[in-house]
Amino acid sequence: MSADEIRSTVPLAASPQQTPVPDAGVWERCMDGDRQAFQQLMLSHLDELFAAARRDLRYHVLLGDLCQHDLSPEELVGETLLRAWRDRLRKPASLGIRPWLLGLQFRVLTRIVRQERLLQRLVSILDNFELGLAAAKTETEQSPIYSGMVLVQKQLNDLLEENGLQAIEAEGKKFDPNLHEAIAHEPSQSPEGTVIRQARRGYRFKDRLLRPARVVVSSGPAK
Repeated sequence: MSADEIRSTVPLAASPQQTPVPDAGVWERCMDGDRQAFQQLMLSHLDELFAAARRDLRYHVLLGDLCQHDLSPEELVGETLLRAWRDRLRKPASLGIRPWLLGLQFRVLTRIVRQERLLQRLVSILDNFELGLAAAKTETEQSPIYSGMVLVQKQLNDLLEENGLQAIEAEGKKFDPNLHEAIAHEPSQSPEGTVIRQARRGYRFKDRLLRPARVVVSSGPAK
């Protein structure tokens, strides 16, 4: 299905009731740093921002850019309002508050989607690098090529961790459905419910799960 066909399946938000044009003095107070005036002004646009957020998030979920729980309308609108406060001095004088906010929210979401795509590609590269490292290790750990690959992997992991990407250490941990995806259960000497093997590393990005770790879980000692 094409992007246009998917977009046509997403219902547009109902047109909100017209709100009175705010007093120009309110925006001037916002420009001067009056947070209360800013909150007062934003309240009249919240319904439309939430409607647009729900519509656009559903669209990107249908496209496969985001998963259902990657980003909520509340998080998107909250990020938009923070950005609006920070960028309020940059708003073109000829542009109304409504189109400015909606355009700002669109750009915020576009940045998040691009970031998500980049992260997914990066973790795929990390997967392939780990496979190559494992193959090199079977030859000899004394090889300068293997040592160089280990160094590059450490540098890459350190860089990504500094920017909020964290690997999920699963092996030996108790199975957590919030972090792990069980692909099999096997008898072992480990207590039942313990992760005994990791098939694919999982990652967090800042305070959210980017992808779960695929794991094999102990079913307890064989009977």
